[in-house]
Amino acid sequence: MVSLSSVRDAAGWYASLGIAIFPLYAMREDGVCACGGLPGCEPGKHPRVRGAYQAGTAGAAVVRGWWNQYPHANIGAAMQPSRLLCVDIDPAHDGDEH
Repeated sequence: MVSLSSVRDAAGWYASLGIAIFPLYAMREDGVCACGGLPGCEPGKHPRVRGAYQAGTAGAAVVRGWWNQYPHANIGAAMQPSRLLCVDIDPAHDGDEH
């Protein structure tokens, strides 16, 4: 079992598994997205870096640099290059009703 004490540790752990990741804007404590309301904002879900999922990497040095620059960033995963499948059951859009 891996002990993850911070988002930075979690980002490094995902990358060590070969999962291509990238930083996302996080939610501030007041419930507002850290981007401050950029156009198209999806609070806590949009990329902090240019290129979004295309920029995703499992490269330890890049991941470490991103989380040093954005220590509170959420973690986004690039599904295709990581060969991951994501099932998103979204109760806000009746996903739990099917």
